Amino acid sequence: MSRPDRDPTNAGTLREVFEAEQQIKAMLDAESGKANAWRDRCRQDIDDLHRSDLAELEQEQVRQREEAEKTAAQSAAEIVRQARAEAERIERLSEQRLMDVVWRHLVRVLPGSDA
Repeated sequence: MSRPDRDPTNAGTLREVFEAEQQIKAMLDAESGKANAWRDRCRQDIDDLHRSDLAELEQEQVRQREEAEKTAAQSAAEIVRQARAEAERIERLSEQRLMDVVWRHLVRVLPGSDA
């Protein structure tokens, strides 16, 4: 009876199994490398997208702040314009007319007045 380790067909089968295992390991290593490279590309793409989105948000923030400052400046300029117009109108009042207005308001706030 022959020993299995000396059987030429058994040795050939073992060699074929070993070679198949080596091929499978090489294929798994290659697939793992491909998966890692794909993961790294996805991470980079996501990082790039986030940086791009952040830059857009920062630009939008600057645009909105500039718009708010412009609107506030316009509103302030209008308030100043109206105040100046009112001041000019008051300056043009005659002293007698001004005194009449002041007395009319004083009568309402002074104690003992019959307003």
